[in-house]
Amino acid sequence: MDPPGTSASSSPASSAAHVLMKRGRRGAASHIHSSCSGGPASSTSPHLLNELLDILLNPGKNIDEWETIDWCKWLMAGGRTPDEFSSIVRRYDNATTCGLVWTANFVAYRCRTCGISPCMSLCADCFKRGDHDGHDYNMFRSQAGGACDCGDTSVMKETGFCAKHGPKAQVNKPLAPFDLMCVAEAVMPRIILRLIQHLRENSKSSFLDAHLVAIQDADSFLSMLHDLSAMGAAMRRVMTSALTNPQIYKHLTDCKRDDGSTMVQYMTESQRMYEDAVKTLANPPPPSEYKDCPALQEYLNHKTFLEELVFWTVKFEFPQKIVCLLLNMLPDLDYKVS
Repeated sequence: MDPPGTSASSSPASSAAHVLMKRGRRGAASHIHSSCSGGPASSTSPHLLNELLDILLNPGKNIDEWETIDWCKWLMAGGRTPDEFSSIVRRYDNATTCGLVWTANFVAYRCRTCGISPCMSLCADCFKRGDHDGHDYNMFRSQAGGACDCGDTSVMKETGFCAKHGPKAQVNKPLAPFDLMCVAEAVMPRIILRLIQHLRENSKSSFLDAHLVAIQDADSFLSMLHDLSAMGAAMRRVMTSALTNPQIYKHLTDCKRDDGSTMVQYMTESQRMYEDAVKTLANPPPPSEYKDCPALQEYLNHKTFLEELVFWTVKFEFPQKIVCLLLNMLPDLDYKVS
């Protein structure tokens, strides 16, 4: 498949996006933020962000290109530096559970006094912030990975929660203001689409360990998503909204337009690769009483980015960085239900 090229288009919109990029990351991000938040630029450039993302997230470019990743970070920061933006977003972390995910050899704690489940575990930060003096606890090195249960009332007693987590810890904590997260909300679906495109493109390679190489080729891109998730509940909510919204998925993966453009041709081929990959993981025929169950159909019909990303997680044999990313967002209750 030949992805669309990265050369500048002669269209006025594309030219406007290239002109905007000449302002530099902070200048362009400030202008985009104004358009997304209803500022002075909103009346003159409602579609400019998408045109800019067409350039930055063009599938003809390497997904791990540093400049693209850096541009995405600056755009979401809306005129601030990415570090300033991250610091501000973290102030609105109102998650009631920790949910920190770790892999093998991570040092964690288990308190049998506070635990309702014998498998409960705590990260070092939550354990040290909690009151476990005189309790029956131990420190251990995880063999297969796990997640912090601090704040989860189904797993441990509230008396063992640290000050940051639990139903009572976030009472009256304000939500992140709209103008702080508005650009991230607009950019996030396109970022996830770019990851999906990368996985689709690498789904049929005949090279040995091709799937492993494909994940390695997206390592910095996935690290960016991990860093965004680590900002806390406000950013995770933006990410999970993009992942679970059927309308967003349908709109961004639609390839039925017949305008002959290179991008439509690319998306048509991308869709074909996706459909071919789905057929390689067919379900066995379900019992008659479950024949109408969507999850048990012979070929799955994915309706959200989350459903397709879970499919690729299985297809690519559970790459650790994608698995951990999906698990890291479980503290978001709507996402957990999805």
